[in-house]
Amino acid sequence: MDGHILYDPEGLVQKLSDIATENYNGYRSPRKDKKETAHWLLSAKTKMEAAAGAGDSLKASFVASTTSYKILEAFWLVNHKPMPPSGGVLAYLKDLEHGAALLEDWMSRLFLGSAEARVRAALEMIDFVHPLLQNETN
Repeated sequence: MDGHILYDPEGLVQKLSDIATENYNGYRSPRKDKKETAHWLLSAKTKMEAAAGAGDSLKASFVASTTSYKILEAFWLVNHKPMPPSGGVLAYLKDLEHGAALLEDWMSRLFLGSAEARVRAALEMIDFVHPLLQNETN
């Protein structure tokens, strides 16, 4: 969608690009996906809080790390956008309405912070996005 067409004498690539853009802009997140993701995040939050409360920062950080993709996926779900490939996540943050202003800081702490910072960032992200997922599944 965001590439530059160098040669398309018959206009076929442009037509495909237009269809892709139309599909992207009209995408609606499946209710089932939002409901499943909300459950997953609540379970992960419970595990992180229990591990952190027991002083097990390794386990809490492990859960934050293994849940990070699902957390990001939740932001795309509540924004009714398909999740981009991992290499495109940063480029497409600008397309998100809900949470976009906070995501850069959260992601920095989630992926670059200490174990405790990663867990805090994951919990903050879940606390932000989980109610949005719940609102759309009720």
